[in-house]
Amino acid sequence: MKQIYDFSKTCPPVLTEKMLQEKMQKKQQERTIFLVLLSSLLTIFCLYLISARFFSRMPLLSAAVFIYVCTAVSVLCVLLLFISQKRSFEL
Repeated sequence: MKQIYDFSKTCPPVLTEKMLQEKMQKKQQERTIFLVLLSSLLTIFCLYLISARFFSRMPLLSAAVFIYVCTAVSVLCVLLLFISQKRSFEL
C-alpha cells in the first residue's frame, strides 16, 4: 500500500490538546447553528401552513403572515449562504 505522507522528510503538524478542544468547540457550534436554523425553518413552515389554513377566514392577517414568512425565508437563505461561504474559506 502506498503511503501518502512521507514523515521521514517532513514533520507532521504539531497537534495539541488546545487545538483539539478548539476544533471540537467549533464543530459543536456549527451543529448548534444548524439546529437553530433547522428549527426556525420548521417554525416558519408551520406559520405558512397556519396562514394558508385561515386565509378564507382572516385574509388580511394571513397575507401579513405570508409576507413575514417570505421575508424570514429570504433572511434564512442569506444566513445559510453566509455560513457556507465562511465555512468554505476555512477549509
